Amino acid sequence: MTYLKTHQHRFRRLPGVPRGGRHCLLSLGDACRMDRHTHRFVETYDGLIGFGLDRDTDEKTIICYLQKFSDDAVMAAIIKRLDDGEMIEVFDLINRLLRRHFTEAEYHRLFLKDK
Repeated sequence: MTYLKTHQHRFRRLPGVPRGGRHCLLSLGDACRMDRHTHRFVETYDGLIGFGLDRDTDEKTIICYLQKFSDDAVMAAIIKRLDDGEMIEVFDLINRLLRRHFTEAEYHRLFLKDK
């Protein structure tokens, strides 16, 4: 079903959107302003980027990969090339991690940046 999450954290089915399939609409409003987001780690990190050596390097590598991946130019180049299944995978992974590791307050403060 297609739902819209309102600022009051209630969900309602959107009229005119067909049933079935995956739909998720979230009104972020002013929370998507770019001056609220940072990607400084990848700009300042000068250590090893590699995976499997140790936990610290793995963590820093993931940060660098995600920040590089979310770069506007990278996103513009890849987004139209992703098939529907790949887009669902990315969306589901991010949402699963946010739900598993963030409290609701952290989700709003850190991810939505609406508080």
